[in-house]
Amino acid sequence: MTSHEHLCAIVIDEMALKRSLQYDPINDEVEGLEDYGRLGRTKLSAHNALVIMVRGTVGKWKQPLAYFLSKGPTKASLLQTIVEDAVKEVLLLGLVPKVIIWDQGSNNRAVVQKLGVTCDKPYATFGVTKVFMMFDPPHLMKSIRNNLKRHGFTKDGADVSW
Repeated sequence: MTSHEHLCAIVIDEMALKRSLQYDPINDEVEGLEDYGRLGRTKLSAHNALVIMVRGTVGKWKQPLAYFLSKGPTKASLLQTIVEDAVKEVLLLGLVPKVIIWDQGSNNRAVVQKLGVTCDKPYATFGVTKVFMMFDPPHLMKSIRNNLKRHGFTKDGADVSW
């Protein structure tokens, strides 16, 4: 890999799952329960998966980094720990994370705020590494559309709505 091919984006998304519990006889455990790896496991049935993927920003590559199963959306305090751990792991792999991309979920926005990201400072610092925060463009477009449908706007003194 060239030095430019080490540049990457960390992409984070949460998605709904069909509930399903299965017994794993090899590990003697039930699969499909809430599971945050080293951060803890509960006996609650998982409804969501939090997936973290790393993609090259210059090179054409992508790799899943981690996934976690949860009963509902991951709480901001736990998500912040997961994000900080993900950045550390990506750096340990010799990659250079430049941006974290995720949707505008309230938990994601809370983490962005807790990391000290603002309009004037659109990045978080992990050690000496600056990682920019970005909301995923398709979700931003959907939010714009929804707000225009819900509230409309005024152009040249005339209300525009649909």
